[in-house]
Amino acid sequence: MIDETPKFVAFVTQMGGKTYRSFVSIEPLVGEIDEAVTIFVDGVVLVLGEYPTTEAPAYSNKYGKTGIWGGKPFSNLLRNSSAEQSWPRFRSWVDEVGVRILPDQNYNTPSVILNTIFDWETGGEYYWITIQRLLRTFWAKFGWGNVPLLGHKPYRSLAVITLVGLIGFIMLAVRKRRKFPWEIGLLFVIGLAAAWGAALIRGSYYVMTPYKIYYPVARYALPMVIPTITLLVVGWYGLLISLERWPRFKSPLLFLIPLVFLLILDVYSIISLAKYYEIGFFL
Repeated sequence: MIDETPKFVAFVTQMGGKTYRSFVSIEPLVGEIDEAVTIFVDGVVLVLGEYPTTEAPAYSNKYGKTGIWGGKPFSNLLRNSSAEQSWPRFRSWVDEVGVRILPDQNYNTPSVILNTIFDWETGGEYYWITIQRLLRTFWAKFGWGNVPLLGHKPYRSLAVITLVGLIGFIMLAVRKRRKFPWEIGLLFVIGLAAAWGAALIRGSYYVMTPYKIYYPVARYALPMVIPTITLLVVGWYGLLISLERWPRFKSPLLFLIPLVFLLILDVYSIISLAKYYEIGFFL
């Protein structure tokens, strides 16, 4: 029972053998009440092993990370268990507007997304895996990201080619800065950032829930896929212009390299798909 006297409450539970993430959800009221009430919670602890449930632990630091419980030292599996640490969040009206715009309404809010960014220990893995998944599905990973290209780590080469295109675009913009239409370029970059940024955070709120984490695919940035490949082709073109200045590389066929690369990737993708689905001609 909850009253005005502080109490220590503990219980024992069995964890599954394949537990990947654990959440502690504090819901002190099991039903509705007639009057408003404030519940104060402090010093939440989650540990492995056997400890006395009738005795409160003694913490050795203000963050509740370690201490002595029942004469035995313990390490708290929960981070920020006393809510001593904080970071910025959006005002409530921003979350109310955001929940109507963001996918998975009633769950996802701008503050939740912000949490996954600031809490890099929790959200870092999600963003790193999602960046890789977006890159792969942008180029050639089919069937909602389940059908890969054949070969040993082919996406590393595609990552390098993508990076080369981005660097080439930046170099060309700097070299042509006096003639470059910066107003159009700025709008172009904002559109790219908005589309790919929205795709990147598409599944971020799952990090803060007990559900299976969802890693989005490049389909969510579909309106900007063609502009993205245009940017990369322009970047490759800019680098090829630089190479043409050297007599060794001067050739009218030099500018066919991007076209040849894309044609090879198309054929490679068709063969990979045919092999995956066991289409007879390619077996």
